Amino acid sequence: MWLDLLNVQLFVHNPASGETERHALKLQSPLGALVATTDPNTVMVSHRCGLVTYGIQNQVVSDPEAWRDAVAYNDGKVDRQG
Repeated sequence: MWLDLLNVQLFVHNPASGETERHALKLQSPLGALVATTDPNTVMVSHRCGLVTYGIQNQVVSDPEAWRDAVAYNDGKVDRQG
C-alpha cells in the first residue's frame, strides 16, 4: 500500500496477481502517514485536517479530530504501548 499525498489516492498492490487498485480518498490534501490496522480493509491516514480511520472501500470510519483545521500529521509513529 502507498499514498499519493497530493492527489489524495490510496494504492493497494496484490503481488500474487500483479494488480494494483487505486482508491480516490475523500480527504483533504496533502496526505501524510499511512498506517495498517488489524483489519486488512481499514487503514489510518493522516491528512490536512487530522487523522482518520479509513475503510478501503472509500469511507471514513472515524474522524476524531474533524473539528480541527490546519493540522497535518506527517508521522505515523506510536509509542511503546502501541
